[in-house]
Amino acid sequence: MKKGGLRLLFILLTAGTFLSSCGASLTTVTMERRLPPKHPVEFSKKSIAVFSTIGNLEDSIVNIQISKALSESLEKRLSLRKGSVPVYNHFPEDSARYTSDYIRELSLLADSDLLFILNGVWANEPVILQNSNGDERFGQTYAIMTVNTEIVVYDGITAKELASVVSKDTLVISRFVSRNDLRKSVLLSLFYQSLVDSAGEIGESVADNFFEKWEPIERYIYYFNNSDWQNALAFAQSFRWSEAAKIWMEKSSSEDALVAACAAYNMALVCEVSGEKALAAEWLNFARKKYPLKPIEGYRNYLLR
Repeated sequence: MKKGGLRLLFILLTAGTFLSSCGASLTTVTMERRLPPKHPVEFSKKSIAVFSTIGNLEDSIVNIQISKALSESLEKRLSLRKGSVPVYNHFPEDSARYTSDYIRELSLLADSDLLFILNGVWANEPVILQNSNGDERFGQTYAIMTVNTEIVVYDGITAKELASVVSKDTLVISRFVSRNDLRKSVLLSLFYQSLVDSAGEIGESVADNFFEKWEPIERYIYYFNNSDWQNALAFAQSFRWSEAAKIWMEKSSSEDALVAACAAYNMALVCEVSGEKALAAEWLNFARKKYPLKPIEGYRNYLLR
């Protein structure tokens, strides 16, 4: 979730607390949301190799270091033994125009089904910045440089391109020995060493694109001061969603409009946790018809975007 969206949702939900002061209360539950891979690749029962592109315009040390880090990250994420994902160097005449025969040749060389080819690493010009309060003392100066790493994944048998990724990372230098370090030639040398030292983190960053991630998010739950609602809240905070849902489902049929709306709102959360965003939105529509809880619109808009 984008930070701005979460902030808007928080404001709307906080407003709902005041409007529901006639008996209903809001609390938060922290859970994890699954984020699918940005570039899904089928790894099951397939051998893998990483190739580092070496050419006139590429720095072999940086490319090789990042390729090794990518290999180790793939082994770790796929629970493979160390050395299962070998790293090779290759020397193409034109890395922008790999032919099918060339990809198959690399596949035979590595005896691998999937080829992760690191085409290159490109750094932008470093930028020198002062702190925001305008203090130009030497200790408040820092420099940043963005780095782009390009990886292309191929099927070694069909030579089909499966994914093309440009991973972006930012290097920061905030400690300088003297003002001489701020000269462009010196600064580039410092950033080069920082780039070499950061190869492991960049390799991890590249690998992130091919695997699902889990991120913590906060959601709000309505509850009342009685045993049924307290039990449902305890179940939800323990991630026992099916048990909480049984209670909220029953309460959604209450003749008390506020009670029914709060229960329906909570059922929307259960559906979101289950990956059923459309059904969650339907529960919010039901809740809105029962009682105009302020958080409904913000939550519904988030689910449907």
